[in-house]
This record gives sequence, C-alpha cells and structure tokens, in this order.
Amino acid sequence: INFKNLYADPVVVAYILSRNEGESLDVRIDNVTSTSCQIFMEEPPDGAVTYTTGHPTETVAYIVVEAGEWKLDDGTEIKAGTISTDKYYKKSTSDTWETISFSSAFSTSNPVILHSLNTYNNGEWTTTAVKNVGTSSFDITQELAEASGTITTETIGWIAIESGKTGIINDIK
Repeated sequence: INFKNLYADPVVVAYILSRNEGESLDVRIDNVTSTSCQIFMEEPPDGAVTYTTGHPTETVAYIVVEAGEWKLDDGTEIKAGTISTDKYYKKSTSDTWETISFSSAFSTSNPVILHSLNTYNNGEWTTTAVKNVGTSSFDITQELAEASGTITTETIGWIAIESGKTGIINDIK
C-alpha cells in the first residue's frame, strides 16, 4: 500500500471488513515505511489451508496516523503510537501485557482502541488484544489464542480515538 501522505512515524491499523468464509482470519502488516507498508491476510494454523492460498478474497480497511496526540477540526482527540514487545497472551498458559499511558487523559470517556501488529518477525499467525481501557491508559499484548506459534518481539501499532464522536476525514464519514 502506498500512502497518500508522507509520515515521519506512521502507525498503521488494518481490519477485515468482510467474512467470505467461516475460517478465522486476521490481517498482518509488515515493512512499514514513511511512504508505504505491506498487508496480507493469515489464518491461524489448523492444517486446513496454507498462508498463501485457500481463503477467498476479503475486503480490508486500513488507517494510517502519524504517531502522537492530535485534535481534529471538530475537536475529536486522537492519540497514536507503537510499542515493541515480546509479551503475549495464550489461552490457559500466559497472560503478560504492556501498559500504554497517555501523556494527557481523554477528557470525556474511555477511547476506542484500534490495534494491529506492524511487523511480521515471527513468520507465524499472531494477532493483538487490548484490555483495561481507561481515559489515561490501556493494556495491550500479542495474542496466540490457541495457536502454538513462536513469540518474538513484534511492533504493535495502536490508535486511541475519543468515543461517541462522528465526523469526516478526507471525505470519509
């Protein structure tokens, strides 16, 4: 993906908007630069498909934000950043998290947190998870769910957006 703008410190978050098959699926981001990134979809390993074939086309949405704290024209607060971590959650075995603290708290309510892995260092299926969202901080980690992947240090991109707001960014509501 070639970005429309040039970024000094881009934070990329992507989500799959469609569901064209019953298999679990996540989108991964890699090779983030000031002008572009790569994205691809990946299923958790279950022996049913390979990572490069076997899943129908899906619709993926993404957003790129400059790291930092911002206020949109309508007053909406946005905070964005990345964290490199080897902490992870795996069902029934581990529960280690990073705490992200905002330099200034959100003024109205708990924000909405968007999050994605921004690297692909482990070469295996992994996703991200968030908990304990508050006006001044939240916890984030890598998640293996029930997969038996290898944990390495990965970079997680996150965007915190003031909740309860509507607006338009670059003609998109």
